[in-house]
Order: sequence, then C-alpha cells, then structure tokens
Amino acid sequence: MELTDLNHDECLALLAIMEQIVVADHAASSDEAARIVDVATALGEDQYQSCLNEVEARFADDEALQEFLKTIERQEARELIVGTVLSVAMADTVSAGEESVLDWVTKEWGVEVR
Repeated sequence: MELTDLNHDECLALLAIMEQIVVADHAASSDEAARIVDVATALGEDQYQSCLNEVEARFADDEALQEFLKTIERQEARELIVGTVLSVAMADTVSAGEESVLDWVTKEWGVEVR
C-alpha cells in the first residue's frame, strides 16, 4: 500500500497525527520538515493542502481527533500511517510528547512498532 492508496479519511488521519507530532515538539526540525515535504509530494500538493486545511478546521482538540481516529478501520492503512508518522518523528530525537501521541495511536489501532 502506498500513500496515494489512502482514502480521504485516512489521509486526514495521517496529516492530523503528523501535525500532533510537530506540535509536540513546538516546531518541526529541518529533518522532520524534509520528511513532511516527502509526504506532501507523495500525496500530491493539492490533496495534501486540502486535507491539511480540513484537519486544521475539523479537529479543535485532542478528544475530537481521537474519536475520529477510532473510525479508521483498514489495518493496512493504519500500519502505513503509523510507519509514515514514525519516520517523521524519528527524523530527529523522539520527544516525550511525540512518544505519547505515538503510544496512543499504536495501542488504539493495534499496530506493533518494531
């Protein structure tokens, strides 16, 4: 499965979790920013920007995001999203805030991180 295979809600989930990772550090490092650009390129700039705008408008708090993430059901998409987000987080040192976000998502979605 590739990023382009994600449906609309899965794309929203990916970008919302990525945003949580960046917010956890209070800023994206240059390595994280480069990985985010890779994701934007893979999705296509129009889809990336459209989904990002929706994420910013739709998820006002962590609770709203967590309830939405529970609706993502395709395990293959969940694993791709977690792997992608993990690669962004691991571009530099994984902070406690990033780890908290990743822990919640992996437990909720039943994704094993190796």
